[in-house]
Amino acid sequence: MDMVCLGCGSDASLCGFDTVGYCLNCGSGMIAAAEEYEQKKLGGATEK
Repeated sequence: MDMVCLGCGSDASLCGFDTVGYCLNCGSGMIAAAEEYEQKKLGGATEK
């Protein structure tokens, strides 16, 4: 299962998560399954 950055959707294996633990593209420290990211993006789930 692909893991992606919740901040910008980058593949976690490419954006730095596997080495530094956060996204080098947008600085987010959260990842999720790609499917979950798509649902958040499409469903517009509100997060505080």
